[in-house]
Amino acid sequence: MSLPDSAGPSNPWFIRFQERPQATIRLYCLPHAGGGASTFRSWAAELPESIEVVAVQLPGRESRLRESLPGRIDELVQPLAMEIDRLSDLPFACFGHSLGAVLSFELVRHQRRHGLALPTQLIVSGRNAPQLDSSHDKTFRHEMSDAELIDELRRLQGTPEEILENREFMAALLPVIRGDFKLVERYQYVEEPPLPVPLLAFAATEDKFTTRSGVEAWRQQSDISFRSKFFPGDHFFFISRPKPVWQTVGGQLLTNQ
Repeated sequence: MSLPDSAGPSNPWFIRFQERPQATIRLYCLPHAGGGASTFRSWAAELPESIEVVAVQLPGRESRLRESLPGRIDELVQPLAMEIDRLSDLPFACFGHSLGAVLSFELVRHQRRHGLALPTQLIVSGRNAPQLDSSHDKTFRHEMSDAELIDELRRLQGTPEEILENREFMAALLPVIRGDFKLVERYQYVEEPPLPVPLLAFAATEDKFTTRSGVEAWRQQSDISFRSKFFPGDHFFFISRPKPVWQTVGGQLLTNQ
């Protein structure tokens, strides 16, 4: 089944890279800080025909470059939840990496609070559980100078060196990245009951920004089921070594239908 007109070219929130008329489930993919919908272009080609990949395009990047990024996560979650609710023709699941993990988690909590349809599966990636105290981490990347922020991106290893050295490109990209870091660094977790949604948490064995105990702590956020899976690689394992991720996501979604 293809996306309704509300998810076509006139809808800035959703990018669909391939027609999937036989799809039985829709997967919404939320990107990392600085990332755009194009991050998930290959997912549309590699996941089974029964899964329709819809990449979420956040304001301030790619096709929405001229739009301002909201300053709070709830200001993103509310309109996104409304758009997802309009597309009620298929069951859906959510995947989010790093910043996208926080956004997808808060999206599902918003949907529950407002009596909206819930996903069949929530997959979070590259992020410790939100309830953990991060006050010991005094690194606020959104307050760094441009030079410091570029050095930080180099340390994160998710941006090619040729892009980091391109002054014109970085002049356009840094405000987006800074805004995304501001979103996640000002995020404050508020306790709510666990979600009635199966939860799967991904992380990488060499990711400096997650810990095994921090990833396992996501189990407190689901009262249905929880599973974690660790992949080889660093923070951007889902981009550098995507095949095992595609295989796990595809198998999980089709099993939970």
